[in-house]
Amino acid sequence: MDTKQIPSPDLPPDWNTLAQLTPQKVQSFIWDYISGKPLDQLAASFGLTFRQARDILAHPEVQAEIDAALELARARADHMIQVALTEAIDVLLTTIRDLEAPAETRRKAAGQIIRLHKDLHKRAAAPAATPSPIASHNPAPPAPHTSPPNPLAGISATPSQPTPIPRTRRERRAAQRHQPEPIAA
Repeated sequence: MDTKQIPSPDLPPDWNTLAQLTPQKVQSFIWDYISGKPLDQLAASFGLTFRQARDILAHPEVQAEIDAALELARARADHMIQVALTEAIDVLLTTIRDLEAPAETRRKAAGQIIRLHKDLHKRAAAPAATPSPIASHNPAPPAPHTSPPNPLAGISATPSQPTPIPRTRRERRAAQRHQPEPIAA
């Protein structure tokens, strides 16, 4: 199968595609691009070739507009997540304080709050996978993250030698009889 490239219309070397569009059409072009309109439909709706559409998207002013729109969308999504999280925590707290609710439901709500708290702290401590456009233009190096030393760092939560738990009353009484007496000072 022989594939041939479609010849593009001959444009003069000084042709500026962006100058041929009004500012409103450029904004509409950017909106359609960000919204995910298929590229063939995007170019056709503005009477452009793919090469002209590429030239518009490569223009620094258009790139700045796209970056600003994406940053604004990111900020809006972060705000919406924060509002939803606050509302969810309010519902969980109401459930915990409701004495008419079953104890199991109240325990599950408390556990969910604890899990949310741990997840938020893990995400806050983890480095960002991709820097935001604003952070990528910041020439200052980030401040090193220091945390206070943990005083319990050397202490294990579980003993090194697990003690067998007596299973029957006889075993428990025998274990009580054989415990060492405390040394009197």
